[in-house]
Amino acid sequence: MPDNILVALFKKADRKTDPVGFSVKRCGSENRTFSRLGEKNLTITVGHIIDIMETIAPSSLTEEWDNVGLQLGHPSWPANKVWVALDPSVELVERGSANGVNLLITHHPLIFRPLSSVDPNVEPGRIVGLALAKEVAIFCAHTNLDIADGGVSDMLAQKIGLGNVTPLSLRQKKASLYGKPANHPYSGDGGSRQPGLGRIGDLPQEISLESLVQKIKEIFQLKTLKVAGDLRLRIKRVAICSGSGASLVNAFLHSDAQVYVSGDLGYHEGRIVEARGRALIDIGHFASEHIMVQGLVVRLKEAVSGKGYPVCVEAYTEEKDCFQYI
Repeated sequence: MPDNILVALFKKADRKTDPVGFSVKRCGSENRTFSRLGEKNLTITVGHIIDIMETIAPSSLTEEWDNVGLQLGHPSWPANKVWVALDPSVELVERGSANGVNLLITHHPLIFRPLSSVDPNVEPGRIVGLALAKEVAIFCAHTNLDIADGGVSDMLAQKIGLGNVTPLSLRQKKASLYGKPANHPYSGDGGSRQPGLGRIGDLPQEISLESLVQKIKEIFQLKTLKVAGDLRLRIKRVAICSGSGASLVNAFLHSDAQVYVSGDLGYHEGRIVEARGRALIDIGHFASEHIMVQGLVVRLKEAVSGKGYPVCVEAYTEEKDCFQYI
């Protein structure tokens, strides 16, 4: 769904509020208005942050079936305080608004498929209604952030300790949502690289599958995870995919990796991989992607600081996996 549809449907009638001079308390600063390069009373807007996000996770990388970008709000709205989270939720909007947040950046889309109706009593209508009432914009970076250099896939590879990292499944570039050129640089351990889904890389040294499982449990602070394959299997090369990784199992089987680490892997994938003498480690959707929150906060802080934007960027820390393992 084009970003401007929600704006046209839901923005206040004849909204002409000038965001210049908008002030909100955050991070010890009470005045968000500043001057830069001769520009007086320039207020940082959602549009400014969109431009930064386009350099971090270019929209040209988005998978065809995905919906990313500004999903609620308007680029002219002020963005003095930004929270980063995995999921858009009523709790996120409520707590963000109460803490002076103007912009929420989430990994998962608020609106994934076109809406046939909006019921303010159930999600996503509850989130839409609340965010509009509080004038909290919601921006999503999903598969474009997965694929992007330094994005979720690279964060996951780094967390596990992989080296010589390259994409597991290459893809073609396409045009940007925001009219930017699609020829963005992608650099890995060995220089520039073609963008793609997932990653494949090497452990510092060969270890058993059982040892890798224990290492991953410690890294992600997991009490349990799912494993398919012989625990004695020797592992040196690892393929990964954040989130739901079943669609890349075939790419893994065509690679030289001994194990595939991802989330939402099913019984039949496990049987196929086991029969090929390989292994799967399912760490769950949440654990494999929640790392993006802190990772994106770091990159956004660096970017807004580099531009001299007085914007507070923080991680939303109250999210938990919706599944409990008993």
